[in-house]
Order: sequence, then structure tokens, then C-alpha cells
Amino acid sequence: MSRRNILLSVLSGVLLCFSFPNFVEKTTAIHTWFFIWFAYIPVIYAVLSSKSEKEAFLYGFISGAVFYLLSLYWLCNVKPMGAGAYAGWAVLSLYLSLFYGLTFYAAKRLERAAGIACILTIPVFFAVFDYIREWFLSGFPLLNPAQSQLQFVFIIQSLKYAGVYGLDFLILAVNTAAAYLMMKRRVPAPEARAAGLISLLIVVFAVMGNLPDKGKTREIKAAILQSNISQEIEEWTEEYRSSSMKTYRELTKEAAAEEPLIIVWPETAYPGILNVRPYQAVEVARWSGAYNIIGSDSVDMSQPERLYYNSVFYISPEGELLGSYSKMHLVPFGEYVPLQHTFSFVRKVVRRYGYLGFTPGKEIEPVEVDGIKMGAVVCYDSLFPEISREYARRGTQLLAHLSYESWYGNSAASAQIFTNTALRAVENDVYIVRAVASGISGIVDNRGRIIRQTGLFTKEALTGTAVIKEDYRGTFYSFAGDWFPYFVFCVMLMLVVIRLKEGLIENPDN
Repeated sequence: MSRRNILLSVLSGVLLCFSFPNFVEKTTAIHTWFFIWFAYIPVIYAVLSSKSEKEAFLYGFISGAVFYLLSLYWLCNVKPMGAGAYAGWAVLSLYLSLFYGLTFYAAKRLERAAGIACILTIPVFFAVFDYIREWFLSGFPLLNPAQSQLQFVFIIQSLKYAGVYGLDFLILAVNTAAAYLMMKRRVPAPEARAAGLISLLIVVFAVMGNLPDKGKTREIKAAILQSNISQEIEEWTEEYRSSSMKTYRELTKEAAAEEPLIIVWPETAYPGILNVRPYQAVEVARWSGAYNIIGSDSVDMSQPERLYYNSVFYISPEGELLGSYSKMHLVPFGEYVPLQHTFSFVRKVVRRYGYLGFTPGKEIEPVEVDGIKMGAVVCYDSLFPEISREYARRGTQLLAHLSYESWYGNSAASAQIFTNTALRAVENDVYIVRAVASGISGIVDNRGRIIRQTGLFTKEALTGTAVIKEDYRGTFYSFAGDWFPYFVFCVMLMLVVIRLKEGLIENPDN
């Protein structure tokens, strides 16, 4: 390994950090979002000049480690985990860095074994490994390249067809081509044509996604309650419950003055178990006369052992419980504790029921609110495209995102989560109303633009307009899903087969 290439890898990691909300700019709109279009060039340069697959892996791992360690610093703010938060930050960051290392290792290996140039294999393997990162070992899809482009409204519309992995491919293809030009390396025609045509396809998808929609729409008012209430307490005492409900009553009445159709509360805003206290829903309804979407714990007592859920309840203006949704993607070591008997510090995060973890929900079903099909996702759910996509398949016209996020302190965490959540609006062509207890709440339009938002750690009731498509049918991506990683991998395999038939594959041991 050369010192120059190590420094180049570190440089890529730093540039990547500043392509997203970061420790300097903690907002959803940052001035350095375009860095991503050249951020990978230094590490790709190092990989192309490396002498072995092992070196390529290490350069990728170093760039990934610098990127994630700088970007996920806010994990250290999860105070209930104590010193374990620092260990979690380091372990998660280094784990995610493995995907960068594997991307460059695989590209270098295929180049040596089959002569397939990295100008194609780097963007292909990056899209494939980014897709694997979404679901492998529970998954962690935050901070993918596509997320950084929320301010590039034109290109982000490609998500309506190819999802985030299509834009991932385009960004890596541009970076890889630039590295080839800087190094003046010869580019084999088949790989160049394949990478170029796939990149052109993504641009065509962006053009198609920007075409005007002439369907019939309806505007509604939506209110968001951001309470700025801390939940870092040992238990929900009656004093805490009373104080919380007083805060939400004040915010609800403030929002009601704008006459919204719906009012969205944050995750676990109701300090208790709403499905065993239905009378509380009637009281909440009296405060506003609107539909309330409330985050609350719920319990299933039909099983031998009680099952607790992190849920959302839909309440009519008359106080009737119209339906519910329970969070599907629970936060590892936050909401469920598979290793609680081995690592005692993780048990301190889930405090409400004698350190019992939550049970993941299984049902995705929209609820009709004044003739509008609504769906809700909770916290971590919003990072996983398949949940919002399933809602879209079922005709959901408006999504609500309920989150908490005060654990992470005055950091870039909420902005990072918000900008990733906004991708779901583009993918499925719907508005998203996001209510967070202490982070950044707001409304995202169907093009991914954040049209209203609160400040970080503010207490306020925010009202804005959401546009509903009355003849909503979803997007191509809503129904086709993540086809793109499979497509580009098959294209790459076809080139390998062609080289095999041409007899051009060399013995990798020679």
C-alpha cells in the first residue's frame, strides 16, 4: 500500500461526509451536496493503481471508514447506552465500510480474472452491494449516494423508475469515468458502451419522471406537532404523562386554529398504551375536531406472554380508532435486544416495560381518512423502500412518518434521516408528512422537495398543504421494486460469458 493511495482514500471519505448533512451543516439543504459527483474519484484512482485485490479492498475500506465514522458521529449521543454508544458507533461504521471494500475488491478481482474493466464493474458492484446493505443483517440503508441528490430535483426523479440504486450507479459511473480520464487509461469498448448506455437510461428515466402530470388532485391541510419533549426518563410516571399530554393539548389547539384535516403526532407521543385506553382518543378528538395520527405503544394480550408494539393509531374527529400500524423494522439494540443477557448496557435503551423489547409489526394496510387512503411508517421504517412501496401498491395517497430522534442531540442525525425519508416520496410519487418529537419535522412533496420544515429542537405546531392525487396509481418503481441491481448484474455477467466464448479469460494465477 502506498502512502499516496491511503491519503486519496481518506480524501474520498471526507468528501463523502460533506456530500450529506454533516457536523458543520446539520440541515436538510447543504451547500456541498454536489461533492458526491467527484468524491469517489480519489479512492477509485487508488483502486485502479493498486497492485492487488487486497490493496483495492483496503483502500475502499479506509474511504468507507472515514466516511461513516465522520457521518455517524451522532450515535455517540445515545446517552442511555453509556460507553456502549461509542462501541456501537465504531462497530457499525466499520461494518458498513466492509461494503466499500468488497465493492472494490470484487471489481479488481473480475478485472484480473476476466478482463472486465472497472469502468463498468465498480458502479455495478456498488449498486449491488448497496442493495445488499439494505437488508443484510437487518439492514442499514442510510447515507446511500442517491440520498445526497435531494436538491438536484431533476435527476432525483429517476427514482420513480429505477429506485435509489439506479442513481447510485450513475453517480459511481461518472466518478469512475473521471478517474479513467485522469489516469489516461484505455477503456475497452464493450464495458464503456454498457456503462454509458445504462447511465443514459437513468437520465432518460429522470426526463420521464419530470414530465407533467395532468391528473386530478385535491389539496388538504396537514398539521404537525413537534413537542420537543425528552423521553430520557426511567419510567413514564403520572407526572410525566400529565405534563406530556398538556403539551400536546396546547399544540393541538394551536394547530386546530388553521383547521387542518389531519394532525400528525410524533412516534410514541402518547405516553402510554392507547389501545387499552380508548377513552383517551375521545378526549384528543375534542381538542381539534380533526383526524389525529398518533404514535403510541400498543399491547396484544391475547398471547400467553404480552406482546408490545411501537404503533400508530388513526383517530377520527369523533374519537373512534379507525385503524393502526405497528413498526416493522425495529432498531437493533434500541427497540429489541437480542443479546440483552450478554450485553447489559443495551437493556437500558428500552425502558418502559421492565426492559422488554418490542415485537415487529406484520400488517401494511392503508386507512381511509375523509376519502383519502393514508399510510404511516415509524422511525427506522422510513429508510426501507419496501414498506412505503407496499403502501403505494395498495393505493396509499399520502404517507405519514412519525419519529422521535431526540436521542441524537444537536447533530446531523435528524437531517440525514429526513433526507433519506424524502426519497420515498419520489419513489412512489406521494407527499409525506413527517412529525418528529425533537428533530426536524416537515412536509415533502412528490418530487422530493421539502416544502415546510421546523427547526431542530423547537416546540411548534406547523401547518402546510399536501396535494393528493385522486386517481393515484403508484409509479413503475412502486410495482417493479428493486429490479435495477439485478439488471446491471446480469449485464455484467453477459460480458463475462462473451469473454469466455471469445477465449479471452486468463488464468488468474498466472
